[in-house]
Amino acid sequence: YQGRLIDYRPGALCDYAAADCSQQANCYWSFRHLGLVKGPGVPGYVWTVDDVNGANDYRSFWWTMYCAPGNEIQVDGIRATVKGKRRGHLLDVRFALPAPECYPAKPHSLSVTQDMPWTSSHKYVSRDWVAVRKEHGVHHHTVDRPRLVAKLDGYNGRIMSVMMPRKAGAPGVTIEQVPSVMGSLAMRMDFGKVVDTLLFAYGHSMLEADGVCGRGRWAVVRRDTRTRRVIAHQMHAGDWLEVDGKRL
Repeated sequence: YQGRLIDYRPGALCDYAAADCSQQANCYWSFRHLGLVKGPGVPGYVWTVDDVNGANDYRSFWWTMYCAPGNEIQVDGIRATVKGKRRGHLLDVRFALPAPECYPAKPHSLSVTQDMPWTSSHKYVSRDWVAVRKEHGVHHHTVDRPRLVAKLDGYNGRIMSVMMPRKAGAPGVTIEQVPSVMGSLAMRMDFGKVVDTLLFAYGHSMLEADGVCGRGRWAVVRRDTRTRRVIAHQMHAGDWLEVDGKRL
């Protein structure tokens, strides 16, 4: 029952899975949603959406990502980029959080940092053992791993992330949060020739942002930047979807 899979659905545009980690995390509830967006002409990327009520009160929630030994994490405000050690390829990480009007008494705040946590297997993995392995060019997957940490303070741990890969030297994709209805999050990914809009609704099914309107749990819409024509779209647990006033 700990960390149980509660949903899974592959799709032509987006593969999706969700897990209930409430018991494992000792929370009122703790859900994680994960999507892999695919499709021709643009790089595939991953998004996550978290929904955590840790103590039914204002508290801190940590979104963490462990990286391979030797990778570099570059933090710029609430934006981050991971640089691979071997070939220098990059992974851009961007976040969206609830708007201030969703919790007017005490809005959410986000800070992004990094650290180098020691292994949790401290009782049988000594630092001397690690030094010997590193001397011979061997890395263990649980030690000396740089970690990206997004610290979200708020009444609920609601945060959306997008992890976008790109080759070394290639320009980055413009990723930004766009306004959406209360109780939902939305982000826009501008690839130049095409634009993706990702929408996720929490306690309701109202998906409304960036010219997209529908009723469902989440949706991904890909449009031609110049003509605004819908190239691909996918929706989960939905009833209907409109883009720029046109019913799909």
